[in-house]
Amino acid sequence: MPQIQNPPSPIVPKLEGLHLFHFDGAPCAQRVRFALGEKGLKRGREVPFDFVESAACTGEPGRWVSRKVSLVRKDHMTQEYAQIHPDLVVPALVHDGKLWLESLDIIEYLDDAFGGDPLLPKEEPLRTRTLDLANQARALYVSLRYVTFRWGLGLLAKLNSGEQQKLKELVGKGANKENLATFYDGFSNNRIRDSVFEEHLQNCSWHSFS
Repeated sequence: MPQIQNPPSPIVPKLEGLHLFHFDGAPCAQRVRFALGEKGLKRGREVPFDFVESAACTGEPGRWVSRKVSLVRKDHMTQEYAQIHPDLVVPALVHDGKLWLESLDIIEYLDDAFGGDPLLPKEEPLRTRTLDLANQARALYVSLRYVTFRWGLGLLAKLNSGEQQKLKELVGKGANKENLATFYDGFSNNRIRDSVFEEHLQNCSWHSFS
């Protein structure tokens, strides 16, 4: 569960308390919100993801500040968010000025930082089995994207030519792990065959019952 050292964002070090950069419809962000709920941490006030006035920088005890990064408004394809998450995806978590990325790393951090009933079992063989399931979830993130965009976001997630160019510029600055430019090019220009979406749907369904 590595903390991200020296993120370039001027926002991150100003945040006190617990802040989640997320989107309601994103599966990986949903996973983190479930974990926050299990830890007894309630959703607090809503703040724009890039808003850094002093009153918006401090969280409330027992609550997390909701900083929505709208995939519909393309908030994740801005320089401000790229400085927080270089892969331009959600979620990202900031706790007292320290940044964590990747949903399962965030959950592991929350488990250690906030105590209570552990989300990750300590005893074997249940711990190993849980970690195996978590690794399956890591492997599914690409399929989840295809399913979410095809049957969830739909036309709202397509990019126009200007937005596609902007994305390529951000990717060129280092945000290339997720291969978003290639995905959005195919999705926005209807170059992804239905059979590809169906394959990813079957992949998610198979893992759900395995």
